[in-house]
Amino acid sequence: MKTPIKINHIAAIGMICLTVISTSACKKTTLQKPNSSRSKEVTYRVSSVMDASMTKSGSKASGDLSGAYAANSKKLVFVLNFKEIDPTLIEFRNEKNAVVGTIKKPKANYVSPVKGEVILGTVDPVSLMGQKISVHLISTQFPKGEISGHLSVKNSN
Repeated sequence: MKTPIKINHIAAIGMICLTVISTSACKKTTLQKPNSSRSKEVTYRVSSVMDASMTKSGSKASGDLSGAYAANSKKLVFVLNFKEIDPTLIEFRNEKNAVVGTIKKPKANYVSPVKGEVILGTVDPVSLMGQKISVHLISTQFPKGEISGHLSVKNSN
């Protein structure tokens, strides 16, 4: 013996289905909220003006660097401009003159502006904030460094 399905039954079943669907959707939203305990990436604006005053080379060359440094990843994204120099090597050095990063040479020569990124692996924030990291442009004529300049840093967060 069949029991006839009434419209009230269909409405009740529809309401139950909607309740189950909306409850599961709410749970997904709750589970997908971002983790607020993640640490925020600290970034710094970095700039430098380069000339022969640090290297004492007597060169008339000059340059400037601007970019952003991410403290957690230790990545510096930069734009480096220079004139009156044909650099053979571009390096970042610490206060002990140890190399902490090198800008890879694209193809045959560096051509201004040089844009890119470099990982400054051994740089600590104290050295960076204390302007103890410098950028050096080295040429065939001045193998110990033609021009250089300290990185100036400002917090951008």
